[in-house]
Amino acid sequence: MHQISLTYFGFGLESLRNSPKQLISLEQFKNESNSNLAEVGGEMAHKWTVMVYMAGDNDLDSNGISDLREMKRVGSNQDVAIIAQFDRAGNARHTKRYYVRNYDISPSIKSDEVADLGETNTGSAKELTEFIKWGMEKFTAEYYLVIIWAHGTGAYDENIYYADARTLRPNLKRHGVFLSSMGPSSERLGIDFNKVDVIGKDDEKVYTLIAPDDESKDFLDNVELKRALKAVGKDIDILGMDACLMSMAEVCYQVRETVKITVASEAQEDVEGWPYELFLSRLVNNPDMKPAELAKTIVEQFIVLYSDVENAATGLTACELSRVDTLAEAVDSLAARMLEDIGDDDVLDTLMLSRFRAWSDELVQSVDLYDFCQLLRRRSNQDEIRKACKQVMDVITDPKFVLKNMTLGNAMKYSNGVGIYFPVKYVSPLYKRLDFVGPDATRWGTFIKQYVEAAARS
Repeated sequence: MHQISLTYFGFGLESLRNSPKQLISLEQFKNESNSNLAEVGGEMAHKWTVMVYMAGDNDLDSNGISDLREMKRVGSNQDVAIIAQFDRAGNARHTKRYYVRNYDISPSIKSDEVADLGETNTGSAKELTEFIKWGMEKFTAEYYLVIIWAHGTGAYDENIYYADARTLRPNLKRHGVFLSSMGPSSERLGIDFNKVDVIGKDDEKVYTLIAPDDESKDFLDNVELKRALKAVGKDIDILGMDACLMSMAEVCYQVRETVKITVASEAQEDVEGWPYELFLSRLVNNPDMKPAELAKTIVEQFIVLYSDVENAATGLTACELSRVDTLAEAVDSLAARMLEDIGDDDVLDTLMLSRFRAWSDELVQSVDLYDFCQLLRRRSNQDEIRKACKQVMDVITDPKFVLKNMTLGNAMKYSNGVGIYFPVKYVSPLYKRLDFVGPDATRWGTFIKQYVEAAARS
């Protein structure tokens, strides 16, 4: 049973002063299950509904409060609805849903609560689906921006729910290997491995992660993410991932059927995350923005946020997924060309050197796809490989695919916004589940498997 307390919704300060009939209580909200909140009092549907799914039942808990406050400094109005679902750390802190209003209208975050869901599992595909469907039903809009606010590990679906044993210090990034609020080891986390879904062989068990939930010991993986979004039953104009490492070819391809544009980082994000006040204020002031314009605005304001941060190394990318099939075709051609000659020592040496020099994130064994292809094209003496590299590079530089990519810092100099999984010693058994390496997609999975075997010392 959801616990709901009384408060009021509004649609901007002037609306509240001039049209008191637009105010509705939460009991009324609860009972209006088949109506659109934006239509109460005769209002039309919103231009935009922004939905933020906050997986904070982990070490990001305190950052969630900060980001809700940022959203609240802007607040919803008749054109833009800002809603959030925030699962906090520990079972004593319930998951709450919020209709976020400006401080001038609503004095506190608590006063924006519309539902108490009790303890939830943000690692459940069903939980994400229900939140999005609820948002679309109650806050009908012309366009939808869904943001998954969480830890992330890109296309690398294995997770190790552990602390950094070498430093034993809190993690400052939004990636999936993080210092749990409950302790630094699996024993102290209290994970019952017999009750956690695993995929593995023999005595090897691997665990997957997006949006981890410490209390439930669960996490979304890319397969579940696709299932959750498909179950919504309606396309999402922009899927934002305020998490590390999610701007990867595999992730874009995985959600292509239900998402039009992704906004995510190829790198590790700082825990500060996205600049909610900066981009939401621009949206509220210009609600007629089209999805591509808003996606670019988010990227631009992300860079503004970190531009004054000393030694900042970060980036954000917006991708139009109508072109992701073209990228998959180009990657498939490249994989096929590399597979043909991988037994040649000179070709293998060129591949290894290009992989070694390419911009990479070794936490999840990813490389920047454009940078790898550029290096390989320069060094390879195989015309077919060079041609295939150029095809991949052309797709990534096509403004119809990468709408905008911006980076900060020398460490991001060779990041072009789209990563790809490229391990050097071990291929995750979970990787083969992704659409990108399916039989009707690309031969990239076959290539990296043979690459790892060829590159290994006998």
